[in-house]
Amino acid sequence: MSDRAITTLFFWMMVTLGAGMLTPCVLLPAWLDYRAASLLHQQRGHEVAALREHLEVLQKQNAHRDDPAYLRRLERDEFGDRPDDPRQTIVIDPDVLREAEATLARMDAPSDPVEADGLHQQVELFVGKYPILALCVRAETRPVLIGLGAGMIVTALVLLRARTIRTDRLLSTH
Repeated sequence: MSDRAITTLFFWMMVTLGAGMLTPCVLLPAWLDYRAASLLHQQRGHEVAALREHLEVLQKQNAHRDDPAYLRRLERDEFGDRPDDPRQTIVIDPDVLREAEATLARMDAPSDPVEADGLHQQVELFVGKYPILALCVRAETRPVLIGLGAGMIVTALVLLRARTIRTDRLLSTH
């Protein structure tokens, strides 16, 4: 194997190993953030759907608050069979309805990107599943791996440049 082939082989090995260290360190945290945000979005979507259903029920109840037959049926469903007593009629408080609508409006508003607990749980699950890649997301080891990967790529480029300059000098003297 010629000297040039060995140099080229080592150059590409160093670049590949450096890129192999850098790539997961750059992509995995973003991917984990995306997964945590996606799970949080899904969870909030379920909460919004439940609140919408509750609000719809409250609006229907509010629409029928002046109907005595509806109020007796609602009372019977909620509290069991009781004798008809006009003093025990259920009246839906408009403040409860306004509060439910305000809560739904807050849920529809854009929320914080990702809660730290959700991301922390995702990282812990990920670390348990792929322990070697945990080095790429841990705050203690990630900067070291980024430095090593970038250093390996820079070293490969510097050595290639030095080899090219030395080869050019040798060729120009002959």
